[in-house]
Amino acid sequence: MNILQNITWLFYQAFTWLAARVPFVVLYGLSNAMAFILRNILRYRRRVVRNNIVMSFPTWNLGQVKKLEKQLYLNLTDVVLETMKIPAMSHDTIAGRFTLKPNPALRGYCESKQSLVIVSAHFGNWEWGACAVPEMVEPLESVGFYKPIKNKKIDASEKEIRALGGTQIVSMFNTTKTFNQRRKIATAFFMIADQSPSDQGTAIWNKFLNQPTAWLHGPEKHSTRLGYPVFLFIPIRRSRGHYEVETTLLTDDPSKLKPGELTGLYATALEKYITQYPEQWIWTHRRWKLKPTNSKLFATA
Repeated sequence: MNILQNITWLFYQAFTWLAARVPFVVLYGLSNAMAFILRNILRYRRRVVRNNIVMSFPTWNLGQVKKLEKQLYLNLTDVVLETMKIPAMSHDTIAGRFTLKPNPALRGYCESKQSLVIVSAHFGNWEWGACAVPEMVEPLESVGFYKPIKNKKIDASEKEIRALGGTQIVSMFNTTKTFNQRRKIATAFFMIADQSPSDQGTAIWNKFLNQPTAWLHGPEKHSTRLGYPVFLFIPIRRSRGHYEVETTLLTDDPSKLKPGELTGLYATALEKYITQYPEQWIWTHRRWKLKPTNSKLFATA
């Protein structure tokens, strides 16, 4: 590791140590301060955020845009500090902060030990949500895919945090291998699916939040290939530190859908949640950095 990575690791350790030891009321006080600093002093990705919002909600006035900007930075710092607090929380403590909205279809698949794919997004606190997955899909085993962080020490720590609920954490670069290895093991595969893909050649395109949008092909590819049912998983913040998880069956047999159709269903469902709770999505990502060239728009969201 270079000097910058070591410094980053020390700051990460300090914040994790602090977040793990302070009560929630203090944690959210820190979050308020961090959100103000990120938005007004450091101006963290302000141009990216403004452009994302204006392009997604072209009919909004400036007051609406600024209101969402203020809310989304607070959401971001809440998620960061809540995630850093995970090592000091028991599984029961985390589970106690989640309400799982009943879904008979999901429960039926789990009880029949049918492997399935659960797609989520950078919405609410998806990190806490991942910790809630094992209980939600019992008796299935759970596997979560993630993108490794370049700083190896932080990556190892984040991987350990994400596994505290009992989910096996696997690099996204081993997705195909993991699906193949677990074909005979009843498994719920948890995938965050709203990132911008790195490979434009394999991306699936559709219209999302009023813009041509590229999507990762993995969730559709693997669920279609194996015929696994696909559910959307969204943790909605009902109050600070408390979430309700809603799950929606997107398809019971993706192999019967046209290319791009499953990704379109995901995009449409996710857009409805973002429109209803825009402050709970992460707007600081350069989500639309890829622009369509010769790619075909398979589906419209």
